[in-house]
Amino acid sequence: PLTIEQVPTSISGPPSIGLGKGTQLQLPLALLDADGTPIPGATFHYTSSDAATVTVSSTGLLTSVGPLGSATITVTSGTITKKITVSVVTVTHPLGNIVSTASIGGSNYGAAISKAGVVYVVQLGSGLVRADLPSFTFGTPFSISGAWSVAFAPGGATAYVAGYNNSGLAIVDVASNTVTGTVTAGTAGNAFDVAASQDGSRVFMSGDGHVYVIDPVAKSIVFNVTVPGAANHISVHPSQPFVYASLFNAQEVDEVNVQTGVLTQRFNVAGTPQGTVVSPYGTYLYIANESGTLDILNLSTKTIEASVPLGCGGFGIAMTPDAQQLWVSCGYGNVVKVVDIASRAVVATIAAGNSPRRVAFDAGGTTAVVVGDGGTAVFVQ
Repeated sequence: PLTIEQVPTSISGPPSIGLGKGTQLQLPLALLDADGTPIPGATFHYTSSDAATVTVSSTGLLTSVGPLGSATITVTSGTITKKITVSVVTVTHPLGNIVSTASIGGSNYGAAISKAGVVYVVQLGSGLVRADLPSFTFGTPFSISGAWSVAFAPGGATAYVAGYNNSGLAIVDVASNTVTGTVTAGTAGNAFDVAASQDGSRVFMSGDGHVYVIDPVAKSIVFNVTVPGAANHISVHPSQPFVYASLFNAQEVDEVNVQTGVLTQRFNVAGTPQGTVVSPYGTYLYIANESGTLDILNLSTKTIEASVPLGCGGFGIAMTPDAQQLWVSCGYGNVVKVVDIASRAVVATIAAGNSPRRVAFDAGGTTAVVVGDGGTAVFVQ
């Protein structure tokens, strides 16, 4: 029989990597032949030019052990050598390194991370699955019929799940992972998204033709506001009594006053508006558009001020806790686009699993979780 021997020519991997101070990262390397095909069974030897700043283990695990700075990691396999510059930086948002991909099954449409690091992922229509940072390991799913999305109360002891029995709300005790109360919407259709007010006194839920303002203590609906379409996403103004619901099938985003229960503004957004998030001072509303843009709505002038080309259809959106970046998931592109808020430009693309839908950040801004239809939860640091 004819035997074809692969001849090594190069080592794959990035020329430079950002490593958060005090964190670890596994080097993603492979030995390649001339066709760029990985050679199985390859072994590597690693050295660091500054072990007081960055160490590297025999398996290629980088560890930040000292001050801010940089080190050169030399990787050798036989006669092939590669040098990688590792810069240790203060982390205020994830650097874009995938650190773990957890296979959890299901079609995962929602995600949230509490201040204490509890990660809840919604498995569409069936319930929640939980991990506790810094661990990336998920436990056994627990059932919540009809679940679509999840949000934590400000303190993190309670979570809210939209879609309970299709159109209602489930209230979850986080310590025990049990449903302690429900709110029935009493209308047809599905509930798609949920958010909590900053003081925790109200919960907002959006769905087919409705935006609900809910009292979570009384477990009752305060207002049921009719909107002219399916409200797939909802976001909360940081200082004014408004929420914003995107109507993907009506080409608009609606502003609802949650103190009066009145639909106060209807903003026309061409294409297919999906996820939204409000800037920290309430100046802008950022809209992920499945038609391929990130649309920036000026809430003072009430006009679309700019549209950032994404190169893929935007679905979910989340702002890093330091308010420097927007992460937009592209369900049909299998990527997350990272947009710099100041320059309004895409600065990174992260391959984040099959059909990513939602992004959530931990409170410190060091870890993101990306979930989607492909049955995985991808952790990024």
